[in-house]
Amino acid sequence: ITSGSESCWKLTASANYLEEKNLKRRQKNRAAAQRSRQKHTEKADELHQQHEQLERENIALQKEIEVLQREVKHWTQMLDNHESTCLLDNPVIYQHLTPSLPSQPPLPHWLPEGLNLGIQ
Repeated sequence: ITSGSESCWKLTASANYLEEKNLKRRQKNRAAAQRSRQKHTEKADELHQQHEQLERENIALQKEIEVLQREVKHWTQMLDNHESTCLLDNPVIYQHLTPSLPSQPPLPHWLPEGLNLGIQ
């Protein structure tokens, strides 16, 4: 038969054990939550840096597009100016300048072969 004090001691020991177990569980949970928040913060920082890098690349690409568009405009104007004064478009002048070549100037190299433009 156990005495009342022994029974009380067992209950106290059991309560202390459960309290300590709960405390350890809460500490582990708190540490896991802290790690999770830290990981989430690091991921957000990484995404923010990636976003900023993509914004910088986008700005650089937009500038490059503007430069290339100006270049296309320049070369289009140059071609238009050339075509309006090109002597090779006149068959008489072409034949005079290139007597040993065919009577018609060749098609530009960028036209597909076999394309019928009505040129004899």
